[in-house]
Amino acid sequence: MRVPAHRASMAAAGRLEVTRMALETKDLITAALSLTALLLSLVTFALNYRQSRRSTVTTRKPILVFEYDGGIGWILRNVGAGPPSMLSSHKSG
Repeated sequence: MRVPAHRASMAAAGRLEVTRMALETKDLITAALSLTALLLSLVTFALNYRQSRRSTVTTRKPILVFEYDGGIGWILRNVGAGPPSMLSSHKSG
């Protein structure tokens, strides 16, 4: 038994719509995964940049400590990586 031409074209059109719908769902999933990966990359980059800036600032800070030397007495020593920007002292007596 032969199917009339107009019914065959309607069946083909129906299959085409199902195929288009499946491709659209697949494309949406692909786009959502890509967008998620992009957002995760941007967040990771921002956090890494912030941490890098913070560590750069802390590595340049001076760290001043008092040490006691028996012959000289108390001395102030910079054990940090940066120069002290402003230092004042006062000796009474």
